[in-house]
Amino acid sequence: MTLEGFASMASARGWKCIGSNAYGVHRNYPFSLYYNGGRVTSLTATFRLKRSVSGKIVRPLNKSLPKGCSILQPQQGVFNLVCAGADEVLEGNLRTGMDAVTAALAEGGYGPPDICPYCKQRGCDALAAQGGAGARPGPNTSNVVMGAVVGGAVGAALAQSFSTPATGYVPVHRTCVQDRAAEGTASAHKSLVEGSYGKGLLGAVLGALVGALPTILFQAFTYSYLALLSILIPLAAWFGYKKLGGKRTMGAFAVVAVVSLFCTLFVVDQAVFYLMFVQEGIWPNVLESVPYFYSYYYMEDIILDLLYPLLWTVIGLVGVFGQCRKSKAVTTIEDAGVALESLQSYTPRGEMDL
Repeated sequence: MTLEGFASMASARGWKCIGSNAYGVHRNYPFSLYYNGGRVTSLTATFRLKRSVSGKIVRPLNKSLPKGCSILQPQQGVFNLVCAGADEVLEGNLRTGMDAVTAALAEGGYGPPDICPYCKQRGCDALAAQGGAGARPGPNTSNVVMGAVVGGAVGAALAQSFSTPATGYVPVHRTCVQDRAAEGTASAHKSLVEGSYGKGLLGAVLGALVGALPTILFQAFTYSYLALLSILIPLAAWFGYKKLGGKRTMGAFAVVAVVSLFCTLFVVDQAVFYLMFVQEGIWPNVLESVPYFYSYYYMEDIILDLLYPLLWTVIGLVGVFGQCRKSKAVTTIEDAGVALESLQSYTPRGEMDL
């Protein structure tokens, strides 16, 4: 199934198609449908619920689904039906699967949310998309992998920081979506127009220095190094860049990358070398300590010592690149447009999950 075929199918069923997602209501259950093309096309229908579905319902439901269809619950209250297969059976399998899923949810008393995600109040009168037109359902795999590679608390924070927001078609107040879209678009536009590379550079430098402190202090006082700490340098530099109002374009990545690499390859070693003298009660001139550093150590040893810190700095920059590639300002504007375009009237039916 091509993307054009997907859009045609969605239109024929009265669903709103925006990019690679379609939005509609099936048997009183709002859903978003994500198209993933390739050698084997897959369609993921996402139902947002008040709570996760019990395994007692999911297991028999999985067995009853057509071949190529399965159930996933990647997050609390997110229920995915994934259907993959040849074009001639995919649409039929999707229809059969959605019938089975909605019947099981209704029988089990699992209803869609009834609280507006914007004002946290009941009385929703419309439906709107969350996550944007290009968002995939569930966590961003590349960032989860990155978090697993780093491991520990740092890895968990990294995976959480760069995860894709939950997608779906949810009940809202029409006025809430319209007001939030207007406010968010105005703020994002201001960020794009008024952002400053100069302020961003200053923020990146200050952030990188703060991010380098754990590495510097660890080496200075333990006489060894933990290369993993170098991942904090680009993450802190990116935080500083944003905090001081840097312009949110791809140029931001260039600024953060240059500052982070300079800090890892030069500043850290120079600071540690300088602290060695300070610990002995000597306060050398910085302009003298730098050339002395390169005469004191062999260049081959310096390069070898920098390989692992450089690797972790690059890993951190990969995460920053993912954030810069689609800046928050641009994403906010696009998501606001998707939410507005997907709006349709909605009247909740039944009193499930109350």
